[in-house]
Amino acid sequence: MVFKVLSLNVRGLNKTIKRRQIFRWLHQQKPDVVFLQETYSSAQNLKSWEVEWGGKMIGSHGTNHSRGVMILFKPKLDVNIEQIICEKNGRYILAEALIEGEKVVFLNIYAPNDQAQQVQFLRGLSNSVLNKHAGERIVIGGDLNCVMNEIDKRGGRSFKQKKTVIQELKTLMRTHNLIDTWSCKHPNEPAFTWNNSSLKIYCRLDYLFISKSMESTIQNAKIVPNIFSDHSAITVSVSLESNEIEHGPGFWKFNNSLLTDKCYTEMITKQTPEFISKYCNLTDKGLFWEMIKMEIRASTIIFAKNKAKQKRNEEKDLLLRLNKLQEKIRSNFSVETKVEMDRIKKELAKIVSGKTRGAMIRSKAQWYEFGEKNNKYFYNLEKINHKKKHITSLTKEDGNTVHERKQILEQEERFFK
Repeated sequence: MVFKVLSLNVRGLNKTIKRRQIFRWLHQQKPDVVFLQETYSSAQNLKSWEVEWGGKMIGSHGTNHSRGVMILFKPKLDVNIEQIICEKNGRYILAEALIEGEKVVFLNIYAPNDQAQQVQFLRGLSNSVLNKHAGERIVIGGDLNCVMNEIDKRGGRSFKQKKTVIQELKTLMRTHNLIDTWSCKHPNEPAFTWNNSSLKIYCRLDYLFISKSMESTIQNAKIVPNIFSDHSAITVSVSLESNEIEHGPGFWKFNNSLLTDKCYTEMITKQTPEFISKYCNLTDKGLFWEMIKMEIRASTIIFAKNKAKQKRNEEKDLLLRLNKLQEKIRSNFSVETKVEMDRIKKELAKIVSGKTRGAMIRSKAQWYEFGEKNNKYFYNLEKINHKKKHITSLTKEDGNTVHERKQILEQEERFFK
């Protein structure tokens, strides 16, 4: 499936005629997902606007004359929105959605114009919003009120006046493995999405970023002028084929935290003499050592699996108890119930912290903000590392490139024969 995303700063949708003209124009562009900025929307008029649009519509609202962002979905699109996160001032809205069964995270942004506010805004997005979606397919779009490259600015003050904002934006892109779709399809080609009324200043202020893992799926990236705003629309079309790599059993790695487990160390201490006795007839010392390690490995795997299962059951039981206590405290508050809830929360926090440490080690994360126990972030980093280790395309001797897993394996086998 190829799906198309369009982003446009509409400079207000309050006027009925203008709004319906824009909706009609948007339908003519045939996007699957639309990001709109400066909608001047409110919770009261969102429902009626949704009826006019004809499909699903979600929004984060500013005032009736500033800010506001919305995400619109094509009327007949098979979409299931799993989660929505809104910024209270109408600066961004995030939607976790299943498009034709494929999960994509959409983030629509309208950044402030003040430099200090921009830096704070982008840093907050990176640390508090995007960290939770590491490794997922992300599409970010909107009006960033910032020019990133010299070629994308003509007239007016130098783009370098926003050097700190540019640096923060590039850090965000680097941290979350994002690419600029326009630059990807049109490298070194100047582009402008906004101009002033005198036509003396042209800038590219609007962007569509996607996860780097989706780079090979980009079909096209375009800038589309319109008569409704001083901003041009930007579009990108990408293939939404599932590109998840199937995990094999992988290599077993010893979890050295077991060395602090008294039950484990006592078990291995007791079994080691038995292993030595079992293979005492082997004359090859190298083989003897390998067989001892094999036995220890087998016992360790069984022990670790049972321990992990026990931890999962413990966490499940704690969550059930916590839910019951929450229901109890709602109907009849008591200090004893509150104390018990706090105790269970501490036990759950300890389990979550342990899981996060393990995920950090496995993902080889180089930084960890004190106090942040974001399991999902580190678990998804594991997925990124897994993908990085795999060959997703291979160029043959005749110059043709293969992408299918089976064909890649056949080429590898043929090469090493």
